[in-house]
Amino acid sequence: MTIISKHFFCEKGTASIEGTILSLFFVGMLIYTFQQSYVMTMTYSASKLSSQIATLISQRNVLFSDTTLSQSDINNIRSFIPVLKEDNSVFDIYIEEVSYHNGTYNVLSLQAKTPQCVLNKRLSSYSLGLQTSFGKKNSLYRVSVCKKISEAFFSSSNMIVSGITVLPGQHH
Repeated sequence: MTIISKHFFCEKGTASIEGTILSLFFVGMLIYTFQQSYVMTMTYSASKLSSQIATLISQRNVLFSDTTLSQSDINNIRSFIPVLKEDNSVFDIYIEEVSYHNGTYNVLSLQAKTPQCVLNKRLSSYSLGLQTSFGKKNSLYRVSVCKKISEAFFSSSNMIVSGITVLPGQHH
């Protein structure tokens, strides 16, 4: 600032230049803080939503039919969670099941209006088998809730926030 003040020959000009530079810095930090709080809020919402859906699905022998998961079961979940009642959901929701009846892998989804994300690795590729103490098999469910956040941040690439919950089914 001393170099700039030599050109202006005034103390008041130096203070205004410093104030302008600092105010730009603080405005940038404020915008960055708002953007980070938005990401944290969306991540928390996705985690909470995936946990709620996974809890409903893992106990679906009480709520729905006790057979392999179907799209009608997923559509019935909308009646239990108010956020899903709206058709303009901002999240993609993928529900994966490894069935205890026959071990088949099944993926069902509730999509947003525009595609938000895709699943990279199937639940069945982890080769997990759950068995109760009585030797009975349980289904395994993974609920993935995700949202793509586009280039509104201080980066040029897209960012995906997600919440993933894995729970065993409670069928017996």
